[in-house]
Amino acid sequence: MNRRQVFDAASKRALVAGAEALEASVGGRDALIRQRNEALLAVLRAPGPLSARLPGGERAPD
Repeated sequence: MNRRQVFDAASKRALVAGAEALEASVGGRDALIRQRNEALLAVLRAPGPLSARLPGGERAPD
C-alpha cells in the first residue's frame, strides 16, 4: 500500500521557521549557500570512493 504523507500547517510553519533561523544564524541566504557549497566540495575532495576523479584517475583540482 502506498501512503502519501503530507505536512500539516503547523509542521510547515515549524520547518520554515527553522530554515529561517538557520539562515539568519550564518549571516543570510548567500552565506548559507556558500557553506553548503564548501561542505559539498569537501566531500568531493575527500579521499575514498566518493572523491571527484577525472578520467584516468587524476584528482580534480581544488
